[in-house]
Amino acid sequence: MEYRGLHFFVFESQTPGVWTWSVDLDARTVETGHAVSREEGVIAGERLIDETLALPNRRQSEKP
Repeated sequence: MEYRGLHFFVFESQTPGVWTWSVDLDARTVETGHAVSREEGVIAGERLIDETLALPNRRQSEKP
């Protein structure tokens, strides 16, 4: 998936009922986490992207 110019993935883990999300913040930085549903994983990934792009040292027009 892509959100605000950054790629992220949400996929079901091998553990039933656990979804993993992964956000490629730049060429060297990947953040991951777990959620109880696919929808929660999407929300978590988009929230991380929003927070990252809101940082003062990162302009929204930048792309990795």
